Amino acid sequence: MTGRSAPALLRRPLLWIQLAWIAMLLGFAVGIPIYQAPDEVLHIDRVLAAGRDSGFGEFDERSLSPELTATYDAGFRHRNAPYGAMEAPGGERWNLDALESYEGNQAPNQLAQHPPAYYALTGAVRTAIVSMLPDDTWDFDREVLLLRLLNVAMVAPLPWLCARTARTLGMGVGSATLASLVPLCIPQLAHIGASVNNDNLLLLTSSVTVAAAAEVLSSRLTWGRTLVIGTSVMLALWTKAPAIALVPLVVVVAVQDLRRRRSDWPMVAALGGFLVAGSLYYVRSLLLHGDPVAGRDMGLPSRTTAFQPVDFTLTAMDNFSQSFWGKFGWLWVDLPGTWVH
Repeated sequence: MTGRSAPALLRRPLLWIQLAWIAMLLGFAVGIPIYQAPDEVLHIDRVLAAGRDSGFGEFDERSLSPELTATYDAGFRHRNAPYGAMEAPGGERWNLDALESYEGNQAPNQLAQHPPAYYALTGAVRTAIVSMLPDDTWDFDREVLLLRLLNVAMVAPLPWLCARTARTLGMGVGSATLASLVPLCIPQLAHIGASVNNDNLLLLTSSVTVAAAAEVLSSRLTWGRTLVIGTSVMLALWTKAPAIALVPLVVVVAVQDLRRRRSDWPMVAALGGFLVAGSLYYVRSLLLHGDPVAGRDMGLPSRTTAFQPVDFTLTAMDNFSQSFWGKFGWLWVDLPGTWVH
C-alpha cells in the first residue's frame, strides 16, 4: 500500500462514519424531550442571558429566567406530564420573549459559576439567527431545537478529529478508522452533544488542541499551529474548569519544541500568553471570592449513614448502565414495576 493510496482508502469509510455520527446527533436532538437532558434548562437560561446583554453576574447571583420557569412549570419538570405546554399547535405555543413578565418561583441557577465563553458564543449566534425571522416563528420548543443544533455543530467534527490525530501520530489507516468510531461507541456522548450543554464547546476545543499538539510533536511548532493551540486552549479554559487538563499538554509541546529548536521561543512565549489569558477568569474568581472555581451552596443534605459498599456498587452500576445510553426514555416514561422487573 502506497502512502498516496492510504488517505483515499481512509476517506471513504471516514465519510460514512462522519455522516453516521451526525445522523446519531440529529436523532438525539429531535428525540430528547425538552429540558430533560442534564442541566439543559440551566444552560439555556445562561445562553438567553448572554444573548440579551443582561450580563452574567457573579456565581451566586443568577436565578432562572422567568420565561424558562414558565415553560418548566408547565409540565416539563414532571415525567407524568412532559408535554403540557406543547398541546397547542405550532405557532400558538409560548414564545420565550413573550414570557418575560411571568412571575413564578425563579429557582437559583447553580451553573452561574461556569466561565462565560460557551454562553457568550451560543447566545450571540442564537440572537443573530432569531433576529432574521419574525418573532412568531420562534415558539420555545423550536428555539430549544435551534440551540441543540448549534451544539450538534460543535461536536460534529469529532470523528474526523480523532482520525486526523491518529494518522498524525503515525497510526495506520485501519487504526485511524477505528479511532474515528470512538464517538459512535458512546451513546451518552451523542446525548450530551445533541443537547444544550457547555461540555460541547469543551469537547470541540479540547479535540482541536490535542490534534494540533500531535502535529507539533510529530513535526514542529509553526505560527499557524501556535494560533490554533493557543486559541483553542484559551477558549476551553474560558468554557469549563476541566480544561485545565490541557495545560500540561501545551507545556509538554512547548518544552519539547524548544528543546529541538531554540529559535522557536517567540512562538513558545505566545503559547504562554494564551495560557495566561485563559487563566484570567479563575484568577479573578480567586481574588474576589477566595476560590478559583467558586460555586453556590445548594444546601444538599450531608450523609447521615455509614458508607455501604454493596449499595454503592449496585447504585453505581445502575446509574452507569442508564447514563451510558443517555438515560434515554428514563426521565419521562413511567412503567409498572412488574414490567421493569
